[in-house]
Amino acid sequence: MTTVVGDTDVVPFVLKNSSFRLPLRSGSRRPHQVDSFIRPCATTQQVESVPADNFMEQGTPVHSKQLTDAARRILRPMGLFQKGRSRIWLDDRCWWLGAVEFQPNSWSQGSYLNVGCMWLWRGFDEGFRVRPFSSFRDEEEFELTAEQLAKKAAQEVNHYRSLFPNVGAVSSYYLSHRPDGFWENFNAAVACALAGRPEDAQRFFNHVTESSDDDRDWVLAAQSDAKHLSAAAPHTERFRQTVAERVRRTRELHTLPPVSRVDFG
Repeated sequence: MTTVVGDTDVVPFVLKNSSFRLPLRSGSRRPHQVDSFIRPCATTQQVESVPADNFMEQGTPVHSKQLTDAARRILRPMGLFQKGRSRIWLDDRCWWLGAVEFQPNSWSQGSYLNVGCMWLWRGFDEGFRVRPFSSFRDEEEFELTAEQLAKKAAQEVNHYRSLFPNVGAVSSYYLSHRPDGFWENFNAAVACALAGRPEDAQRFFNHVTESSDDDRDWVLAAQSDAKHLSAAAPHTERFRQTVAERVRRTRELHTLPPVSRVDFG
């Protein structure tokens, strides 16, 4: 279903309740760091915490409880919160989300570790599997494993916080790391337009709209969306207002706290 805001079609990103999947990439992923930090976005309400004793359902595997306990000790004080009863923890940065997944395996007890971030104007973009599968053998051993995974997740969360303190940093990231896919070009275009770089935004939007070898419905819808956004890109304030409304709508769909202002920095 498409929501219309002004003259631009909005297709909010949907984060699945059970799990998110990361595009696993190879090569260096840390060409530079941004020596700054992100101010948490002002919200009109806070996410309520659920008492630990009542949060996990009875019958939850021991290793899952250990992962949750470790995340509560290490990630929760950083401001992350658990998505329902899943093994996903989210870092709410207003117009983007950091996401930590202690990903299960269909055949064995244990966990992978995935960490990434997603732009709330459209969808997931940057992320990697940062730890291979760690098997559960016994409670004592896995308690230490869970602690190590949570600490590694915390390091990755801080990495993304420092890498993307504002949308200008996202734009610069894409300009120095050439996008090589459909959504990468789409997100690069949006970031550049938000940062007041309309020429660069137009170049990335063209990569999206000129692709003609895929006629799936979602591709055609995204290309139509890109054309609308491309027309608005030279008008930075108007573009920011349009994308801010998308962010608010996506936050609403995911029952994230409403924001009084979307500050792209």
